[in-house]
Amino acid sequence: MQLVLTSLLVAGCSSSSMADDADDGSSVSTYSTTSTTGDGDGDGDGDGDPSTTGDGDGDGDPSTTGDGDGDGDGDGDPSTTGDGDGDGDGDGDGDGDGDPSTTGDGDGDGDGDGDGDPLCTAPLVDGRLVHGLASPLVLIDPTCGKLSYGLYANEGQSNAAHLLPDFSFAGYEGGGVAIPDIPTMVTLNPQAGDNHAAIQAALDAVAAMTPDVNGFRGAVLLTAGTYEVSDTLVMAADGVVLHGEGQGSAGTVLVATKAEQHDLIQISNGSGGISEVGGTRVDITSPLVPVGGMSFAVADASGFTVGDTVVVIRTPNQAWIDALDMGQWGWTPSSYEIDFEREITGISGDTITVNIPIVDAMDSQFGGGAVALADVSTRVRHCGVEDLRLDSLYQAPDDEAHGWNAVALRGAANSWVRRVTAVHFGYSAV
Repeated sequence: MQLVLTSLLVAGCSSSSMADDADDGSSVSTYSTTSTTGDGDGDGDGDGDPSTTGDGDGDGDPSTTGDGDGDGDGDGDPSTTGDGDGDGDGDGDGDGDGDPSTTGDGDGDGDGDGDGDPLCTAPLVDGRLVHGLASPLVLIDPTCGKLSYGLYANEGQSNAAHLLPDFSFAGYEGGGVAIPDIPTMVTLNPQAGDNHAAIQAALDAVAAMTPDVNGFRGAVLLTAGTYEVSDTLVMAADGVVLHGEGQGSAGTVLVATKAEQHDLIQISNGSGGISEVGGTRVDITSPLVPVGGMSFAVADASGFTVGDTVVVIRTPNQAWIDALDMGQWGWTPSSYEIDFEREITGISGDTITVNIPIVDAMDSQFGGGAVALADVSTRVRHCGVEDLRLDSLYQAPDDEAHGWNAVALRGAANSWVRRVTAVHFGYSAV
């Protein structure tokens, strides 16, 4: 079997999702709703902070006296009437520059709370705008131009409690952080025959170097050309990068020659994925933790503290297997437990709030879920593979005894694969 893929992937935190298929008739809300303050409630002094005092009269000088509720019409005279006078309505000169036509905190079309944005039509729910029941699942809020989401029920259910999964937290360092360019410490040129030993020795040499203040040791550069590689290249130390001089056929090409299923490149120290700390697992007692939810009740939260890294476990039962009619295919509850790594951001009684929304519903009638402390201390971090073309030899179209995965990340965090093309591998590029 052959697979041809061009891959651009940033490794971060990601999860898979599987919907439930029956309805228990329960209505459970695990969302908390907040909203910004309205016209006149906020930033009279135009500094973006509704709690500060200052230039309420719009003359640019916070030390002058005047109507404390502000010169809403921006003419510098608190005694004049106009839209916004007397109550700080943001239709006037909310930014205190004396000009109601300029934009800024509090200016414009009703941003009386001084947050710099017009008020959105939909309220905030756990940090996201929710306009009510879907459809649509997502739209652009007509007032503020931000994404707004609709609640939906899973197939066969009537309880509209779920939000479209939010994967914006995935990516290097949680997303929004540029992948760094790491300086080269060792350079190799292609040689005739097997290059495995030479490349592995170079990776090991960089792994033995002292990391810099950001945790990076350095990069191994493979110059353009073709490198036959007879076995898996292992990157087991933090801060090591393997890069070439391009992912095209004229760039740096690594060819897996081993005639059995294997990874060509592996970012791993053998620790695997999420390690659950023994004896810390407690059941989730919320009847339903919906997709998009960030809070849930547990049997006993006393063993957890804010800042803990935890594993949230979806624990399906036989009823779930039966509802999907998947027993005929050998499915078992234990084989479909799914782990999600999260960090605790809040605890109130026995209710835990986590940093990233849940992306797979946990319904008590289908087994519910659990949470436990997680040990992530053994992970390899800040490694990268980039600017390479990865290929695998094979004997025939139905040959499955050859390179299986071009790059495998196992027990890795904040690591990446970018500008890499993978061809002829049996299973995956990454």
